[in-house]
Amino acid sequence: MPSCLEMVVGGRRRTALPYAPEFTSGTSPSDGFFMEGTRLSSFELPDHWIPFYGVGLQFVQETGKRFFYQDGKHHSLPFENSDCLVIAPQELRQYRLEAECNFVLVAIEPVVLQEVMAGST
Repeated sequence: MPSCLEMVVGGRRRTALPYAPEFTSGTSPSDGFFMEGTRLSSFELPDHWIPFYGVGLQFVQETGKRFFYQDGKHHSLPFENSDCLVIAPQELRQYRLEAECNFVLVAIEPVVLQEVMAGST
């Protein structure tokens, strides 16, 4: 059972972010909901996908820039303090960050989100 968020690269699971988390929710990602907070500086991730829905918040002092490849297209977007991003599971993507930031990522297992949505109707 993993103790941190993972991504899949070349068919193998590995730690999702290149830096150790500064805090976690105290649960396991396999519990359905999991949160990690990490201080990041510029990094690049290879072709990968994640097995969960992700909601991320980025906290920066200055405007940063992120580059990613998603759905067959290259994107370049600036980001500012408290920007939010949402990532769907199993989207093949690349990612590069050019900035320093604090990043909080909430992971939600797809089956848990489906159960929550089914219960809300």
